[in-house]
Amino acid sequence: MNNKTRQNQRLAGRLLWSALILCACLLASCGKRKPQLPSNKQPKTDSVALAMVEMNQRLVQKANDELASYVLASGQPYVQDDQGFWYMITNRTEGLTLQKEQTVTIAQQVYLLDGTLCEDMVMTLQIGKKQVPTAVDSALLLLHEGESASILAPWYLAYGQYGNNAKIGAYANVRFEISVMEL
Repeated sequence: MNNKTRQNQRLAGRLLWSALILCACLLASCGKRKPQLPSNKQPKTDSVALAMVEMNQRLVQKANDELASYVLASGQPYVQDDQGFWYMITNRTEGLTLQKEQTVTIAQQVYLLDGTLCEDMVMTLQIGKKQVPTAVDSALLLLHEGESASILAPWYLAYGQYGNNAKIGAYANVRFEISVMEL
């Protein structure tokens, strides 16, 4: 075979591949177009969803205000965490710092802000596995072995919009007293 014939075959092969690619592109672009919003109409806002967001924002602000008032009235040196709960270490130690996924045994009492005791228990849990309310889980990472803390938790970091039992109702802000017993 001479050079001219080889060049013609290569050119034919390239033309064939180009034609196949062009056909594939044309077929892919033949899909149905999505309808466009007419330029004279604005998208509708979901007024129910917007009202729910505003209501939740008001409930969160109310919880935060209630806890801030509680802290002021108590006169105790509580510190507010970035997540929204308040904590005060009541017994400091030089023990090991608690870590995420570490198994720990704690004593926990849960009080309503009026002082009503709702729960009193000792439990073994793994930190960060959502076995306790978010405020407690996060506060444990601030503690060392043997330490105790008081935690003021807004409802959204405690037992939420449903509560936990007959004593802890919906949207209840609570105070946790926890003691790290052993690792």
